Amino acid sequence: MSGPAAVLVGSIQSGSNPGDAAKYRMTIARYLNLAWVLALWNICSGLQERFEIVKKLTARFQSDFDLTEDGKIKPVPDSGDSNYDQLMRLSEQPVTDPVRRSLERLLVLNRDPLIRKQYGRIVTRSELAVFLQRSQRVNGKYEPEWFLPFYWALATAEEALEKGLIRDNRIFLKVQEEIYAWSGKIRVLINFARRGLPLVYTQVVIIAVYTVFLSDTLSRQLLDPKEAITRKAKGYYVDYLVPILGIVHMIFMVGWFKVALVLMDPFGVDEEDFPFSTIFNSNMRLSKEQCGTNISWYPKKLRPAFDAQRQKKDRSEGDSEGPVSDDELFKPMIEMSQAEAERKNQIYGTFTLEDGGDE
Repeated sequence: MSGPAAVLVGSIQSGSNPGDAAKYRMTIARYLNLAWVLALWNICSGLQERFEIVKKLTARFQSDFDLTEDGKIKPVPDSGDSNYDQLMRLSEQPVTDPVRRSLERLLVLNRDPLIRKQYGRIVTRSELAVFLQRSQRVNGKYEPEWFLPFYWALATAEEALEKGLIRDNRIFLKVQEEIYAWSGKIRVLINFARRGLPLVYTQVVIIAVYTVFLSDTLSRQLLDPKEAITRKAKGYYVDYLVPILGIVHMIFMVGWFKVALVLMDPFGVDEEDFPFSTIFNSNMRLSKEQCGTNISWYPKKLRPAFDAQRQKKDRSEGDSEGPVSDDELFKPMIEMSQAEAERKNQIYGTFTLEDGGDE
């Protein structure tokens, strides 16, 4: 993630209002991280195990969804984020309701401690409404599409261009290329995970390793150890008491054996598998630190100009800390018509997710 973040830092800048530029950079970085984790959730057992633990720990300290007798979500008074918080309640029990099942993955992401620390929430209420609307068009189980955040990232970059935060079209094209490249890398991982390695390969390697190990153990033993070790009998010669060549041979064979095991499932939870949970932690941390306006990243000779820009922003907007929400900048992607909103009310009671801002 350090590569896309560096491109965003160099492309989206504003000397007069660095706060807006930082918000746009962090919004695009958040979308890239969201697409990455949604895509790898389906293929990586390590991430699935991580968020399953988050779900269980979170559900122990909150109640389940408030449902009516017929399984619909109970209407709650509209008080800002009350509807959103109502949805954010999770349960340790298997999810059966189609609404909860389709959104559960997104809700668990927002409960992850690292995500809450870096971004507050990785899926806002307006974005959750988009996934909810798309889930109602699918018959059966719905899995949030990992490619949707890329469309949002491109739209956010185009909005930054219109506001003058991106200087010209050439820089905008560079941002587009970086977003496309990130999408292409995710597709490579998905294609690799879907192309299963032929089982005969791993079976042959496993059988070969054990066979060679057994035959090597027997064949390298001396026929007459007493005569050979004393070097008194003719025709016997022992160069080393420790079978060095046999040990080296076995190291190579065990190495191939480990490779075969890793190729069987590189997205698992074994020590030999890729540490995707650690990679996700690194992506979240680097994207927040690089795309944000962190003064510790600047040498002392550049800090006066940085401080002047920050003081100007503080005087105009006030000094606010904490996670930055993008809803004040990013307009909702989908505006539900009144007829569709009424249809949703008939299906899910009076509860609806507004397409407005989260704050």
